[in-house]
Amino acid sequence: MVNLGRIDTDMSHVEIIPDKDGNEFPGFKVKTKSGKVDILKDGAKQKEMDYVEIYLAERKDVNKALTSLMFAAQAAQQTLPAEGAVNQPVGEVKKQ
Repeated sequence: MVNLGRIDTDMSHVEIIPDKDGNEFPGFKVKTKSGKVDILKDGAKQKEMDYVEIYLAERKDVNKALTSLMFAAQAAQQTLPAEGAVNQPVGEVKKQ
């Protein structure tokens, strides 16, 4: 769990994780601001990282989840983009 105020909303600090190259599920990494966050497992601290990893069951859900997370973080930080810019895609979509 990470406070939305600690999420770095700069899209240049986001990394998409493909569901290949040894990764079982697709997802993304989002950098955090101002230091490291605790990674817990069953309530016990495992390690500290300066990013949060989120994995999803389906690749098609990655963009939706990332867009929602960034929108929520911007709202929490009161840094929402100007009207009309909200519906822009999160990142470049490459056609295959």
